[in-house]
Amino acid sequence: MNNTILKNNIIQHFECYPKAKIQDYLKFIYQEEFGCGHLLADVGASFERLKEEAMVANMSQPTVEILGENFARLHLSALKELSMETFHRLFVLSARQLTGSEQGFYAKAELLKEVCLSENLPFTVEEIELELAELKKKTLKPFSHSLSFHQEYQPAYRVIEQKYVQFLPLIAKIDEMLTQNPQTVLSIDGDCGSGKTTLAELLREIYDCNLISMDDFFLQKEQRTPERLAEIGGNIDYERFCDEVLIPLKAGVSFSYQPFNCQTFAFDDPVHLQTKNLTIIEGSYSQHPIFAKNYDWKVFLSVPENIQSTRILKRNGAFLHEKFQNIWIPMEKKFFSTYQIKENSDMQFEILTSSEQNNHVKTEQFTS
Repeated sequence: MNNTILKNNIIQHFECYPKAKIQDYLKFIYQEEFGCGHLLADVGASFERLKEEAMVANMSQPTVEILGENFARLHLSALKELSMETFHRLFVLSARQLTGSEQGFYAKAELLKEVCLSENLPFTVEEIELELAELKKKTLKPFSHSLSFHQEYQPAYRVIEQKYVQFLPLIAKIDEMLTQNPQTVLSIDGDCGSGKTTLAELLREIYDCNLISMDDFFLQKEQRTPERLAEIGGNIDYERFCDEVLIPLKAGVSFSYQPFNCQTFAFDDPVHLQTKNLTIIEGSYSQHPIFAKNYDWKVFLSVPENIQSTRILKRNGAFLHEKFQNIWIPMEKKFFSTYQIKENSDMQFEILTSSEQNNHVKTEQFTS
């Protein structure tokens, strides 16, 4: 548990909700500890409740409220930019992450006591302990906001995993594009170790989409001539990618392609793809200028060098880490700068650590 993050967020909770009761603060830390899995017994009924609630919800509230390192509240005001289906899908996916413990909750409650003493919150430690004693009698089951909180602030939100928060503008943009284009193509390029594959997989959880990795289109051994490797962006098989992916994708037909395996230097079994409303193409060099006109939206991820180095070392080991530092990262940077890949992208994200993200994203609106 990062005490500084949670402490700061409790203080912000007081600034946003000065009339909140102890019960509401305990609900705040309960949601950060346990998330929302206890609320989802029937997905269909949950969606119907969301639709009913949206009809009367206060849509002027900020959309995102960070709880701590793990979870956030996504207010129904986000429905001004997210589709109802996507909003609910984020909640459903988050509810599957059953987490937390009584020990963790009570440790956070101790921190709440400290904040009350140090920041002059309008509660005493004794009052908090009395409220906790009542919760223990109920074996720490889920509980509601106080009646006065409901009356004063009219809360209308769902708890979601914080990993979605940074990318809400992109998710909202995808929702918008899918209403306008039945076959949308999205590209994710960016620094090594910036989380391109992670973001693509996250989006695939939300949307029923095709996902294609540029790692499947690196050069075969006989293609790796000095002339080809000296070409900026030439270390991918862009000819084969155009033939096997972009041409059939643009034609709107089902297709197959063969992934090239850089470990075995051979082709794996063909991948067969049916037409879907969304196709995501992720990986380094996916925004090569030869491809760019085929994309409806281009995303670029960047990562600070210290985080990048740590991630690559953990993911690939010391031997490949050296190759990344001395060969592959410089090649990428030259590609990015020559073709202004970042500048020509439609949306950019800097990938930070969870604590750094908390310092940048608190309670706010998001916009696509």
